[in-house]
Amino acid sequence: MLKQIHPYTTIGLILLLSSAGLLFTNIPYASTSLALLSIAFALSETVKFTSRYQFAILFFSSAALGVSLESPFTGEHLPEGNSLPFVGVACVLAVMVNYVRLIFFVHLGHTRFRYFEMFLMLLALGGYVAGNLLYPSGWEKWAFPAPVFILGFYLANVAIIDSKGLLAYFKKRKYFEIGNPAPEFALPDQDGNTTKLSDFKGKRDLLLIFVRGDWCPGCHIMLRTYQKESHRFKEKNILCMAIGPDPVGVNRAMVEKLGLDFKVLSDDGQKIAQAYSCRLDDDENLHPVKAAHKYQEGLPLPASFLIDRNGIVRYTSRPDRVGEFLDPAKIFPVLENLG
Repeated sequence: MLKQIHPYTTIGLILLLSSAGLLFTNIPYASTSLALLSIAFALSETVKFTSRYQFAILFFSSAALGVSLESPFTGEHLPEGNSLPFVGVACVLAVMVNYVRLIFFVHLGHTRFRYFEMFLMLLALGGYVAGNLLYPSGWEKWAFPAPVFILGFYLANVAIIDSKGLLAYFKKRKYFEIGNPAPEFALPDQDGNTTKLSDFKGKRDLLLIFVRGDWCPGCHIMLRTYQKESHRFKEKNILCMAIGPDPVGVNRAMVEKLGLDFKVLSDDGQKIAQAYSCRLDDDENLHPVKAAHKYQEGLPLPASFLIDRNGIVRYTSRPDRVGEFLDPAKIFPVLENLG
């Protein structure tokens, strides 16, 4: 249970509550500083946790940052008269801009509307500048939100480069064809036990789910989606199994924190991902995530494969069509035809 708690996000909650309490005091910008720290702690865990809890902390912390800069409760923050909360709304938008894609991941995925984040950041920047110019109240109102905007623009740019690299690869790659034999594999699961494809031949059908790694919030959503449908796969005698590039220890921690009841295999050298045409090759230099996480062989792509008990691939999603691998229900019509 303790391993599923978001420790840094929880620290962010404590800082948020403290920020709210200090809002009514005369300590200059103490509330603002704590709100900014709350955002920093919660954001630091986005590559490990994706949950409504984290979303709520980020939303209210960014709102607290704006309120503390524009609140009438602290007289030094505002000139006389009322003002519209331009900076407050801009702060919320700048903090949440990269979380919006996760919220609508089923529709947006990694590649659709690739300038979406940058558009929202420019909108937020307009509100930030307008709020400061229309209702000036000192350098602090410019300075405190600045780190949020710098990070937001950086992440928006990474999203564009990521999407560009993926789309370029999708245009030239060959997809694994349905009806072909599934490539054999022998990989360790999260407990270090070796699992082979041949272990299930003649016994049961297998659903393979390729993920990009534990750092990928979208993959967390993908795995949770399949977890919710696990009972339906069990009814059809389908064994779900994920494959990712991380080592055994990282996969074990991911299984525990996401509450998965299926195995996650370690494809440390990414040879299996390559065999299933689910790897962004190492010559794709535009991809920033590969360099950031130092996967020497490239970066695996998200996809799902349904393999019948004879070892034949009966269904495969396309990584560039996010709805296909995020919607397990698309697989069920294929299951009816399995012998």
